[in-house]
Amino acid sequence: VTARVSLAGSGDEFDRLAETLNRMLDEIERLVGSIRSVTVNIAHDLKSPLTRLRGRLEMALRSIDSEGHAELVQQAIEEADGLIATFNALLSIAEAQSGGSAAEMSDLDLAQLVEDAGDLYEPLAEERSLRLEAKAEHGAVVRANREMLFQALANLIDNALKYAPSGGVVRIWAGLGPDGAELSVADHGPGIPEA
Repeated sequence: VTARVSLAGSGDEFDRLAETLNRMLDEIERLVGSIRSVTVNIAHDLKSPLTRLRGRLEMALRSIDSEGHAELVQQAIEEADGLIATFNALLSIAEAQSGGSAAEMSDLDLAQLVEDAGDLYEPLAEERSLRLEAKAEHGAVVRANREMLFQALANLIDNALKYAPSGGVVRIWAGLGPDGAELSVADHGPGIPEA
């Protein structure tokens, strides 16, 4: 936010206090900008070698004869994909914070997002002996970047499917709550330790 405290022009203690606050806000804005810049640079710098590493693993996978080794390389490729996705998310967040993706914001009905996520993850849930329930009320509309919101939802569903006990249920829900639109993913997995 670039808003600043307005000055009356009288030069009294309130004006001096407002000037001090404005200088502090300017410094905070500069520091936050530096952090964003460092985050983007780190993400860019690490994304390229990770992508090269993934390519080399793909090449190695094609030349491996042993089934056990091929599985290990495939797991390494999946880990590299996860890291690349993380860096892509960091870059997207930095872009959103700088206002670069504002043009990609639109009004989204969360019911459609839940339906798409349910269709995408239902086969994986069945494969893991889980039941996926995707329910949504129409009318829960938010202004957001669809791709980023879907990625956040996908991360939650992926974690729920990983940790829910076999035979369990993973529920995706969207609707209107007391404070507006709500989107949730719930399961009966072990949860995150309080510590």
